[in-house]
Amino acid sequence: MSGFRSATIKGAWWVTGARLIRIVASLFTLSILSRFLTAEEFGLAGLVIFITGLAQVIGDFGTRLSLVQKQDITPIEIDSIFWFNLLIGTGLAAVTVIFSTEISALFNAPGMEDPLFWAASIFIMTSLQGVPASLLERRLKFDKLAIAETIGTLSGAVAAVVLALLGYRLGALISQLIVICIVTTIAINIMAGWRPRFRFSLQAIKPMLNFGVWASLAGLVGFIGINAERPILATTLSTAALGYFTLAQQIVQTPIRTIVQVVRKLTMPVFARMQDDDERARRAYLNVCHALMVVMSPICFGLIAVANDFTRLFLGAGKEAVAPLIVILSARALITTLSDINGSILTSWGKMRFQFWWVMFSTTMAFTVIWLAAPYGLEVAIWARLGLTMVMSPLYAFPVLKRLGLLNGALIRTVAPPILSGAVMCVVVYMFEQWHPLPGLPGLLLAILLGAVVYMAMQFLLDRGRSMDLAHAAINRRAKTAG
Repeated sequence: MSGFRSATIKGAWWVTGARLIRIVASLFTLSILSRFLTAEEFGLAGLVIFITGLAQVIGDFGTRLSLVQKQDITPIEIDSIFWFNLLIGTGLAAVTVIFSTEISALFNAPGMEDPLFWAASIFIMTSLQGVPASLLERRLKFDKLAIAETIGTLSGAVAAVVLALLGYRLGALISQLIVICIVTTIAINIMAGWRPRFRFSLQAIKPMLNFGVWASLAGLVGFIGINAERPILATTLSTAALGYFTLAQQIVQTPIRTIVQVVRKLTMPVFARMQDDDERARRAYLNVCHALMVVMSPICFGLIAVANDFTRLFLGAGKEAVAPLIVILSARALITTLSDINGSILTSWGKMRFQFWWVMFSTTMAFTVIWLAAPYGLEVAIWARLGLTMVMSPLYAFPVLKRLGLLNGALIRTVAPPILSGAVMCVVVYMFEQWHPLPGLPGLLLAILLGAVVYMAMQFLLDRGRSMDLAHAAINRRAKTAG
């Protein structure tokens, strides 16, 4: 067990470090591209991302999750899943190319045809990396996954910046997606050291498909629900409105979703091994939620406090409409953080039918709320989605809290101190900027420094014990790694 714990902690450090590099690279690239591309072009890219993401979710019928979740797997199962995924990915690519004109007309976005044609290759690349990536996760080789994903991200960033400087505009964004996927796929296959054999057995993967189909359906509907704004804003308002939303979402979700993905990547195999030990899972759950809030609270509240200055400095002139969206999306991101962890745990427990029916319900609600609110404006639609999230998140957490015996308020007591610390930090920084405004980068850096001091002081006052334990664990781990 100590080896398992050590591998998990080591993986966490590797994945976290790699994700930090990816955050910096992605935000740097976005800052450059925003000065060359219009809101309409970002909106078109957002629609392409929606379509490719939609197809990627169903591209393996949940078999990748099955490989990680299943206790024991055989070589014939692994080979069969690889060829099955490749067949599905190739089919999705062909469908996207053939019906690119119809898809563009559906979203009232005639400029989508060529980007969709080129982006279709992503489906094939994704199918080629699914099994090797799952095998690395099963072995807890998160360091190799982190290296592969980092190489892909940096390659995509370089390609996007070079093409933007050469005047390719929208093509730079689409090329970034394609290059990231191609390079990551090659790196993951090299890191995994696995090669498929030319054999296939449908009988061998039928049990995994029973789990995977529910996982895939839940993932598909959930993806649509999470990204419900994209098709509705494009068809009800305009691609420019979607472009502003896409920029705000990129700024908020690049650091936040990246951190959550680190935790989800680790919690999935870890909680799968704790399926029969609720006491141990209870402690791990509270520790994960606390650690997430300690990191996420200052990021979310910090973005809320400096949204206006950050937008002007980061995106340049003409993108002021993004700032209020950053505020709303940051508040929503803080709420959905714990929902993501709950989803990962439910998946590790094999509760895919519940996941499917839940996402069916939540997606229906999301589409209804956004569709009704969108005619009143972009900000109204995003505020409405925030309100729905505040209602739905506690309901989604109920099954996890009930099984772990945490309906006694333990979770609230665990996450309340860092959330309160972040809220106080937000108020102090915002008031400071109003009283002593400093333009440009110096003002933003000063605000960030002030926020860090206030947040740490509040954490010391409200959450000293847990925060010190977390800091000691990090220091001890670094010392062991250095040793």
